[in-house]
Amino acid sequence: QPPALVKVGLVAVLVVAAAGAVTALGDTLFPAESLSDGLRQDLSASSSFLVNLRVIHPVLAVGVAGFVIWVTQRFRDGAPRLATSVIVVVGLQVLAGFVNVALLAPVWMQVVHLLLADVLWIAMVLFALALSRSTAKSAVSVNA
Repeated sequence: QPPALVKVGLVAVLVVAAAGAVTALGDTLFPAESLSDGLRQDLSASSSFLVNLRVIHPVLAVGVAGFVIWVTQRFRDGAPRLATSVIVVVGLQVLAGFVNVALLAPVWMQVVHLLLADVLWIAMVLFALALSRSTAKSAVSVNA
């Protein structure tokens, strides 16, 4: 079993991904003409609920990114190369998110952002698996 904090990180990334799907739908159905127009739409009570929800994803994403980096650093010794991979992909994903917003969410950038989300998920699952294997090995050596 991977550590509980790693499991929390995995669940948190799934929540961010679900919020990202809603945000991408809002960006596609109700595109903004400029950053200021998008912000005005996001905060307007008369906007669609999909537009109002667009604010949630980036806020959640930044918080979860910080949490995932902290957890990964904490358990780095169990799988150092995978830990580095997770941290690098988190950084790239946050950067891609900012670029996505700055470019007003063109479809190609949304696809790049989604691809990075998939790569992050794979890296985190591999990290969790490596930690569970290292935990199992240390438990066997202690019991031997």
